[in-house]
Amino acid sequence: LKEMNLTPLSNDLLNEREELLSKQELDNPVFHLAKQFAEADRIIIAAPFWDLNFPALLKIYLENIFIPGITFDYTETGIIGLCKAEKLLFITTRGGFYSFEETRELELGSKFMQAMCVMFGINEYHCLDAEGLDIVGENVEEIMSQAFHRAESLALNF
Repeated sequence: LKEMNLTPLSNDLLNEREELLSKQELDNPVFHLAKQFAEADRIIIAAPFWDLNFPALLKIYLENIFIPGITFDYTETGIIGLCKAEKLLFITTRGGFYSFEETRELELGSKFMQAMCVMFGINEYHCLDAEGLDIVGENVEEIMSQAFHRAESLALNF
């Protein structure tokens, strides 16, 4: 993503997108990432857990693919997803433990990805995480080994 020179959305960029959409100029490079994402059969996104979420650069990328008429659309009955992908896998590492009932609410990255799947019409969502990697006394090698075994298992049907 660093090499893509993505920029955060601004009012000017949103207005440009809206104008292009109103003219049905979907071949404009502004829509390339959204079209690429919408056409994918399977999607894998990997990012570390940062500040209860994922890195800002990934958020900027995602802002660039939330395009009505390409990845989702509005109807009289609500939002419908337009993405071709049947499955999305989000892979993340976390320094602490955020899958426990007491801390689950603090984990926003996986929640965002799951909500995005609903919005985009991607029916199957998986999160593969490795947690506790920064906790003194935790066996990092064992945590990663277990994550790799879960990855292998997920890969069989992905």
